[in-house]
Amino acid sequence: MSTSNIRLNELRTRIVKLNSEIGVQLEVLKKLESDRSLVLREMNAVLDPFARLPLEISSEIFVHCLDNTASNPGALQVPLLLLNICHSWTNIALSTTNLWTTIDVTFPCSRGLKKLLPMWFQRARNRKLSVCLSNGKFSGDLDVLDVVWNHGRQLKCLELRQAPDDDRHSPEPIDIWGGRTPLPLSSLTTLVIGGMVKNQLVSLPIIRLLRLAPNLLECFIDAIRVPLFSNDPDLMHLTLRRLVVGKLGKRPRGDDEYLGLLSLPFLEALSLPMIEVDDHTLIEFFKRSSPPLRELVLGNAPAFDALEECLHLAPDLQTFEIWWQIGSAEAELFFKALIDSPTLLLNLKTLIIHLYNAPAGESVSESFWTTFCAGVRVRAARQSTCIRIFRKRNLNASSTPPLDALAAFKELAQLAGVRIGEVVTDTIDGHV
Repeated sequence: MSTSNIRLNELRTRIVKLNSEIGVQLEVLKKLESDRSLVLREMNAVLDPFARLPLEISSEIFVHCLDNTASNPGALQVPLLLLNICHSWTNIALSTTNLWTTIDVTFPCSRGLKKLLPMWFQRARNRKLSVCLSNGKFSGDLDVLDVVWNHGRQLKCLELRQAPDDDRHSPEPIDIWGGRTPLPLSSLTTLVIGGMVKNQLVSLPIIRLLRLAPNLLECFIDAIRVPLFSNDPDLMHLTLRRLVVGKLGKRPRGDDEYLGLLSLPFLEALSLPMIEVDDHTLIEFFKRSSPPLRELVLGNAPAFDALEECLHLAPDLQTFEIWWQIGSAEAELFFKALIDSPTLLLNLKTLIIHLYNAPAGESVSESFWTTFCAGVRVRAARQSTCIRIFRKRNLNASSTPPLDALAAFKELAQLAGVRIGEVVTDTIDGHV
């Protein structure tokens, strides 16, 4: 064998030996790094007061880091952010089920969210869930809908924020169930449903959702298109306590279609700040439901006869808020009734009156202001009622009170329980 070959074999043997020694040293280094990590963790536990807290307290602190709204999952947002601090915080976060009970699912969903969602709900274990489904073209993410509805019995709060339809003239409600047969939402107590864009309406299956939620307590509806309900039977809901209906789209049967379908015998608060309700529909709803109302908000006041009948059908009313057009004959009849009818609003504690502009060019009679001020004065003196009056800051010429009425306003402001304020713009859509 040549000298060169002998030398080559020696070098190869040496390389094998060195590789073996490197492997041994790497194992030693790996163990040393692990030991150092354990020591650092132990040292952090000694130095970090948070790590020494009982789990119940540290978990409560983590929960207070959450936003009050639904959580949109992100690496820089709680709770995912808490998983990236240290092992101790990760263990606390994963043990705190309340961190994982709220989530905002924005459609279309990213691949990361689709992977995260099942783990998110798994970390919540059997806790009640608050879920917001927003912006959605649901048809492209049926797998996400499956995950959500598989946890439907855990839903305590459901918020549906839908982007405007491509076909804004379509009365068909959006299929939020992805073609599956919906199961009862037996734990649902709060439902928020509506559009995401002001003045752009969407169609959502409200009545069907109400049927699926037999224990619902609160329902908030806004910025939606009213679908046709020709095949929908009337619904009596036995647990709903609060119904707030914002802006609805005008469909062939009108804004008041929901009230025409619903019977709510345990309703305590009804708020209709931005829709027009047919007088007959409103009266029939009160007669059919006989609700123990404590709070009523009416943005578009009905005729006084209808209003008076509804108020007599709600004798336990404690808060009444209403918008009146300055100079309206119906408003003047209402203020006159405050003077002449001691039994009207007998148990009222708070009366909130919003005054908005009379039509431009129309004169407001002096009797309107006289009756208005007298009605408020008598009501404030008769019972311990807190009266709040709001009028537009920039009234048109027709709506500006005369000097004697302004003086009467100042006198009213001195009465106990009466507060007069101004607003820059009216809150009722279309009142300018």
